[in-house]
Amino acid sequence: QRLSGVEEFRSCILDGEMVAINRTSGRLLPFQSLARRMRDGSDNKSNTTTQETTPPDALQSTPPCDVCFYAFDLLEYNDHRMVQHTLRERRQMLQRIVSPVQGELEIGKEMQLEVGSDRLEEAAQIHATVEDAVRSGCEGLVVKALDGPGSWYRCGERTKNWLKLKKDYVNSIDG
Repeated sequence: QRLSGVEEFRSCILDGEMVAINRTSGRLLPFQSLARRMRDGSDNKSNTTTQETTPPDALQSTPPCDVCFYAFDLLEYNDHRMVQHTLRERRQMLQRIVSPVQGELEIGKEMQLEVGSDRLEEAAQIHATVEDAVRSGCEGLVVKALDGPGSWYRCGERTKNWLKLKKDYVNSIDG
């Protein structure tokens, strides 16, 4: 079943990632910043008595970081499962229904690359994109099929249609 246009928005389920961010600079922060935010705020384990008698602000060793949700995919829209739509269709719908709020809710960046006969040029383009992603604070890229059944979202499965590229992986290929 195809979705025609955008009907009244009621609900959606997004796939994405919550990341720590410096909202002043827009720079992504290391994962540890987010993990620290999720803890009780102290570097050492506190006993229950201390937690009950000490105000939470006094336990904070560093101020909590800001967070931003990066939406990558749309899994459900208005009770309509989207997982058997192509990634291209899901991304188009995601862009129509999500109104980004800088530093709070963003749509993950994408780069489309047609695989053809010039494999060296494509590899160089992918390598440069991984490097750019790492420089901006990301761990790397996820390369996905854009069209056809290979682009359908497979909940809880690892498939050959998604390839995770991190700086360490690319460097080990380079030698």
